[in-house]
Amino acid sequence: MSEWTWTNDKLNQPINNYSLLMSVALIFLVMYSIVVILVFLSYGGSINEQFIIFLIFASIVIAIFIALIIYAHSRIKFMRRVATCLKEVKIKGKSVILDTANGTYTAKLNEVNICYGAIMRGVNPIAYNLFIRYQDLVYEIPELRPEDFGALRQFLRGYGMDLNECTDDLSRYVCMGQSQQQW
Repeated sequence: MSEWTWTNDKLNQPINNYSLLMSVALIFLVMYSIVVILVFLSYGGSINEQFIIFLIFASIVIAIFIALIIYAHSRIKFMRRVATCLKEVKIKGKSVILDTANGTYTAKLNEVNICYGAIMRGVNPIAYNLFIRYQDLVYEIPELRPEDFGALRQFLRGYGMDLNECTDDLSRYVCMGQSQQQW
């Protein structure tokens, strides 16, 4: 059989997508805030029921834009942290080669635990987060495209190994050590 490889340069596309989301939300936030300020100034201090409803609606919309910006920023920050922990994963034959920030490790397939978490949009997964546990450390491959995940799953099935869904949220343990629960 051949090999399956992932490198952290594949994170550039999701990072760019979240950067675009953050930029668009910031632009809409600024434009919407200017409109709210202009409407507020046009009322000239008279407060009526319509104006209060407008302010409540404006507050909700501004909160949504701020939440989108915070979400995109936190995802970008997380993916950059993941990229510094794990540079490359190569599965060749019955061995796994992990090129990490702490060095390069080679292990047999039965020495590592691999599970996944699906990122769903509706009923279909749009991406997968893959978790690899080796020597009490958890490494994550975030935002793995469905076609790459399918290729990995098919590759591992050729060696009699199946990927299971994670029972624990392992993203909080990435590059920090073993989780307390089994998966």
